[in-house]
Amino acid sequence: MEFSMDIEFKTEASLRFSTFFQDKFELEADEDRNLEFDNMKGDGVVTYYEERNSHFVGTTSLTHDSKSSFILKEVVIEDVSFLEQTSKKVPK
Repeated sequence: MEFSMDIEFKTEASLRFSTFFQDKFELEADEDRNLEFDNMKGDGVVTYYEERNSHFVGTTSLTHDSKSSFILKEVVIEDVSFLEQTSKKVPK
């Protein structure tokens, strides 16, 4: 037997992303962001981590076996959006 459910949840997600060096100063000047520098490659790419309040929407599929157990078969995230949040930076 298989079951499918719509899922929706809000959580704080840790994002890791890369950008070009010329965007580094603009990103770090934004008071509403809490970026953590990870590394910079020789090709001019800068990598950051950032915690963001996020909203996920999707579906999940479960199967039910003969032992009355549910087994997670698949999770599909169809949409992710970032929620408004206040700055986490400590004032200087």
